[in-house]
Amino acid sequence: MVTTIIPIDGKTNLQTQHNSLRFIELSGPSKVLDYAKKPGQDDEEQKVNLATAQDIGLADDIPDLALIVVGPGDNAVSIIAQQLGAGKVVAFHSRVFVDGVEKEMLGFR
Repeated sequence: MVTTIIPIDGKTNLQTQHNSLRFIELSGPSKVLDYAKKPGQDDEEQKVNLATAQDIGLADDIPDLALIVVGPGDNAVSIIAQQLGAGKVVAFHSRVFVDGVEKEMLGFR
């Protein structure tokens, strides 16, 4: 299977980033395997996240990603436990830019 890395503007809001990831998946068709800030960004103006997507078959189901930003006072472990209890699967857990600010993000399917 072919894997592609696609840049996503980290200065955009959470909904716009979700829409971009969904577009990548549906137009591929592909499945986002990882989503994280681009390493080594020295330029303060550059806020880029990288989506790693793998091509999948046309008949494969692509469950929508649920993106959750871990906010101040929130606990990633608790959020993961809640989502696993609801039947979700962890897609990724990483640091990303949202609205130009670095944040901890969880992705579930």
